[in-house]
Amino acid sequence: MVRGENPVLKYHDEAVLRDSNNSEDPEKNISDKAMLECLYAFLNNFTKNNGEKVLPGELDKGEDSSKEKKIVETVLSAVTEQMISLERNKIINVTLPFIHLVPEGFVHKSDSVFGGIVVERTADDVIFAIKLFQKVFERMSYSAVKVLDDRQIAYIDVGNSFKEAVASFQSREFLKEVIENPLFEKKEEIVEEKLFNLGAEKVFNDELDNLWERNEKIFPREKLFQNMVEATINGRIVPMMVLRDRIVDLNDAQRCFR
Repeated sequence: MVRGENPVLKYHDEAVLRDSNNSEDPEKNISDKAMLECLYAFLNNFTKNNGEKVLPGELDKGEDSSKEKKIVETVLSAVTEQMISLERNKIINVTLPFIHLVPEGFVHKSDSVFGGIVVERTADDVIFAIKLFQKVFERMSYSAVKVLDDRQIAYIDVGNSFKEAVASFQSREFLKEVIENPLFEKKEEIVEEKLFNLGAEKVFNDELDNLWERNEKIFPREKLFQNMVEATINGRIVPMMVLRDRIVDLNDAQRCFR
C-alpha cells in the first residue's frame, strides 16, 4: 500500500491508497507525487463538501450571538486545547459548518456524516455540550481514509472503543469547566450513565490493568494510562498492545513509546 501523510491532507491523518506495485494493472498505480497531491485535494474537497452538507431535519445554529453557536465554539476550543495538551501530532480542524444539530429524539440513519458530526440538541445545555465534546474529540483523534477499488471512500479506524473511552475520560475534565460556566444551563441532575461511555471506559481500564500487571516493575499505572491515551489519539495503539502480550524489558518499552 502507498501511505501518505501530506500537508495538504487536512481532515485525516493519512490515506491508504491503491497498491503502488500493481503488476496486473499498472495503470492503477499511484506513485507519482503530482497524482498523490491531486488525490489528497480530492479527499479534502470530498470531506468538506460531505461534512458541511445540511441534513434533512437539521436545526439552524442561529446568529453569531446565539447560545448554540457559543456552546459549539466553546466545545471546539476546549477539544483543540486538550489535543495540544495531550500531544496530538496533528490537529484536525473541525469548524462550525461540520457540526450538525438535530432535535432531541430525532431519528437519523447515522450519528455521523463523512467528515461531519451529528449531535442531538438536548434541552439541557450540559448534556448537549458533553455529548458534542465527546464526538468532536473522537473526530479530532486519529483517522484514515481508504480509496476502495470501486472508487468508494471508507474510514479506517484504529481502536474505536479506545477512542470512545478516551473521549469519555476527557469529557469528565471538560465537565468541570462546564459546571462553572454560566453559559451552560443545567436542567437535569448529572447522571454518569447518561453522560459518559462507561462500557468503553471499562474496556480501556481492563486493558490498562492487564498491561500494568505485566509491566508494573517498569511503569507506574498513571504513566501507562497517559501513554495509552496518546497512542490512541495518534493511531499508535497497535505498538502499545505489544506490552499486553509479553513482559518486556526497558529497552523494548522505550522503543514502543518513541
